[in-house]
Amino acid sequence: IPYKDMSAALRSLVHALESGRTDYLETAAREAGLRRAEALLGSARPAKDETAEAKRLLEDAAAWAARGRVASKRLVVSNAGPALSALERGDRTLAARHAGWAADALAERRDELLRIGLSVRRRLLNALQV
Repeated sequence: IPYKDMSAALRSLVHALESGRTDYLETAAREAGLRRAEALLGSARPAKDETAEAKRLLEDAAAWAARGRVASKRLVVSNAGPALSALERGDRTLAARHAGWAADALAERRDELLRIGLSVRRRLLNALQV
C-alpha cells in the first residue's frame, strides 16, 4: 500500500501490530474457554452448574466466532452447534469432542496470528533502519 509519507507507513504497521495483539489475546481467551468446556464435559460426573458453564462457554465462543470471516472461526461455529445439540441430547462425550475440535481451530489461528505479527514486526524494524 502506498503511503503519503514514512510516518503514515509506520503508523500503519504499529496499528497492524496492535490489532493483531488484540485479536491474538481474544482468540487465546476463547480457546481457553473451549478447553474449559471440553474438560467440564469430559469429566466423569459434571455438576449441573459445570454443565451450564460449559454450555455458556460454547454459546459465547459461537457468538464471537460468528462475527468473523476466517476459516478457524467458521470451524468454531460449525463445531459449537453440534456440541450444543449433543449436550441437549445428553451426549457429553460428543459435545466435549466438538469443543476440543473448536479449540484446536483457534490454536491454529493463534499460530497464524503469531506468524503475521512476526512478519509485521520485521517490516516495522526494517522500516526504522532506513
